[in-house]
Amino acid sequence: MPRTRAHRTASHPPPTRFLRATAIVATIGVVVALLGLLALLRPVSTPVQDCGTAIGFLLDGRTNTFADPEDPPDGLTAEEVT
Repeated sequence: MPRTRAHRTASHPPPTRFLRATAIVATIGVVVALLGLLALLRPVSTPVQDCGTAIGFLLDGRTNTFADPEDPPDGLTAEEVT
């Protein structure tokens, strides 16, 4: 006796609440991870240095550049750089 499509779909129980909740949590996790990736790809700059993207700054191993209070960059006062 051949199985019909209705017979195949009727043999599987519907997803449980736990399974639905797991799928929702996993989807939210993927969205948060993508937002974090976008945040790492945003360019970052300060009055003292142009860092490029945050992930590039971290992966290149660059160090922060601190301004000299004796000779502050244009637009900053000595109090702002200390």
